[in-house]
Amino acid sequence: MSSIPVSCLNELLQHCCTIKKLSLESLEVNEQTFSCLKKAQDLDTLNLCLCQGVSPSGVIHLKALTKLESLNIAWALRDRMGIIALIDSLSHSLKRLNLSGCRDSLLDPGN
Repeated sequence: MSSIPVSCLNELLQHCCTIKKLSLESLEVNEQTFSCLKKAQDLDTLNLCLCQGVSPSGVIHLKALTKLESLNIAWALRDRMGIIALIDSLSHSLKRLNLSGCRDSLLDPGN
């Protein structure tokens, strides 16, 4: 498995405006990472599985990805607020969503 410091990742993403498919699986991300991603207007597939640092304030930037069809965010969202932010940010073009590992965050608080 490879790794890249989040600062280097963000610098790289600043220059990837025409990317269509991206896997950041198991990498550390932050809000700036998501801010950089929103510039990739042609992005249709995004894999954030097992990413560390996914936050509600980060996922709201996904709203700008209007061509996003496939999102894998399995085992990356840690709490209910992250799920709520994600739901508010999903594009109408989304066809595939993987929320594996988020079961506890999806349950009603009374259950």
